[in-house]
Amino acid sequence: VRFQDWRPSTNTHLKRMASGANLPPQWLGLLQWSLKHNDGTRDSKTTRPMAEDDRKFLEKVMKAVVVDENEKMRVAITVLKLPDEGKDEKSDRSKEGGGSGVVEGKEDVISELEALEEEEAKKPEGVTKKEQTLEMLDDVVVNADNSANFCKMGGLIPLLTLLKSPHKSLVKKACQLIMTVTQNNKFCQGKLIEAGGLKAIFTIFKTDMKEDGAIIGKAIGAMSAAIRGFKPAEDAFKKAQGIPWLLKMLASDKTGHPKNPARVVNKSLSLLQHFMDTHNGTKNLLSILGAPQTFLKRAADENVDTRELSLGALLTLVKGGEASTTRAVQALNRVGAQAAIEARLKAIARDIKADKEDEELYGVEKDMLLELSKLL
Repeated sequence: VRFQDWRPSTNTHLKRMASGANLPPQWLGLLQWSLKHNDGTRDSKTTRPMAEDDRKFLEKVMKAVVVDENEKMRVAITVLKLPDEGKDEKSDRSKEGGGSGVVEGKEDVISELEALEEEEAKKPEGVTKKEQTLEMLDDVVVNADNSANFCKMGGLIPLLTLLKSPHKSLVKKACQLIMTVTQNNKFCQGKLIEAGGLKAIFTIFKTDMKEDGAIIGKAIGAMSAAIRGFKPAEDAFKKAQGIPWLLKMLASDKTGHPKNPARVVNKSLSLLQHFMDTHNGTKNLLSILGAPQTFLKRAADENVDTRELSLGALLTLVKGGEASTTRAVQALNRVGAQAAIEARLKAIARDIKADKEDEELYGVEKDMLLELSKLL
């Protein structure tokens, strides 16, 4: 760690610095102490060398204040490399992340908090240590330089290995850390691709963890951060059949409701929109795969963000002069899109009539529906 030697040139600058502008608390305290004991008016001949005890005390204070984040990451990577402890959590997966998390007994119901506390108490110590390490790293690698250093230190390999862990908490936190490391960082995105990151993330969807909405949401977030804005990664994603895979995330169950939670559906829609906006041929592929009908179904969901994202995707499909535009319009007309739009507009009008405050809530959706109707 290097420190710059600075010397204020004016009293005004001194006062501004002493006021604490842009200084962390520890440095502010040291600055104010220094200014108090050396205001520049004393004769330099009277200045004495620092006593040994004072020097040792100052060194101790500085070591406590200055944190070597690279060293913290080295230690953390070592922890991530340790083998997993405990058995497979299959028996507990219905409680963790899925359902309400409440355990029912014969005569009483354990509260969700008590159930979580019981589960935490049974967790192997090594798993808890890794969870804490992943959380610490997630804070440290927010800094782009630290993210790059984490990759250079070989942190990606043990991180990707955690995606295969039987412990759901580790998989979720590992996905979160991948998100933070790669977000808008082309260097880290490239290193993740080299380390086989896309394949590792896809693997999550081939295990029984694909049934857990919280994990799938984190996994799609990790995938999005890992590829978005980095052409080699986006091309690799498309080559790995990523577009059909994202569309599958929007599928309905037998009742017509989405199989996955809103967070999964919305992240998938957002990433599909990105590919339609930036990659030629994506609109045509989606039209062939039946995306217009799927988007139309999701445009009727209960979640307002899902409806708006779906309508945005539909508008993108039916705009332009390509063959995919004609194909999308024809597909929508075959499934009665105009009638569905009119029905939805009437429902919005009824809600607004009942409560004028809803007009702002439905404003964006209403405008998108009207625009889509004109384009069909």
